[in-house]
Amino acid sequence: MADASNDTLPAGAARAMQAGRKIEAIRIVREELGLGLKEAKERVESASGRVGGGAPQRRNAREDSSTLRLVAVLVLLGGLAAAVYLL
Repeated sequence: MADASNDTLPAGAARAMQAGRKIEAIRIVREELGLGLKEAKERVESASGRVGGGAPQRRNAREDSSTLRLVAVLVLLGGLAAAVYLL
């Protein structure tokens, strides 16, 4: 078991953070370091600024489809507003 007083993350947790999978990183830290949920979450969050080099996290498909729907609704409303204005 690794030293729980150290702020470094296990390699698997660091890879999970780089891929934007924070919950998986917390799970790995709990398993490998034997920490409780709160301590593992704090460890991952404190390391999150150091892991990944500030690269943006990938969005999941659900967020992408929600954004697409929002844009479609806004375009539709804009078209309707223009049509009402021109009438």
